[in-house]
Amino acid sequence: MLNSFLLDQGVEMELDAEMKEVIDALDKAVSGFQTEDYTFKLSVTKGVLGSQWRFLVNAIGVRTKKEVKAPLGFVTVSKEENGKTSFKIPPKSEWGDDPLDTDGRLFTNFIFRVFETFHLQGWIELAGPLPQF
Repeated sequence: MLNSFLLDQGVEMELDAEMKEVIDALDKAVSGFQTEDYTFKLSVTKGVLGSQWRFLVNAIGVRTKKEVKAPLGFVTVSKEENGKTSFKIPPKSEWGDDPLDTDGRLFTNFIFRVFETFHLQGWIELAGPLPQF
C-alpha cells in the first residue's frame, strides 16, 4: 500500500546538503542496492551543470548482468538557492509503465534504499527500518 502511494503521488524532499554531496552519496550507494534478482544503476539523462540532474533508474539482472531495456523510473536532483538540495521522484503518471515492474515493487525497493542512504547521511529522519521487497 505504501509503495502504491509513493509511486502515485511522487516524493519531493529538501536535503540539508550540497548537490554534489547528494550525487556522490547516490553514486556510491546505488551499486550496492540489490534485490534477489536485480541490482540498480543510475544514468544521467539530462542536466544543467551545477544546477539540476535527471537520472534514469535501471535494473540489472543479478544472474545475467544485463541491463533491463526499459528504465524503472527517474529521479531529479536540483540545487536550491538556499544551498540545500531538492530530491524529487515524480509521480508514476509522469514516467510511464515498465513491463518488468508492473506493481512498482522494484522501483519502491530502490526508493526505500535511497531513503536509507539519506538517513545514514543525516539528511532525513526515519521512524524505523523500511521494508524490502
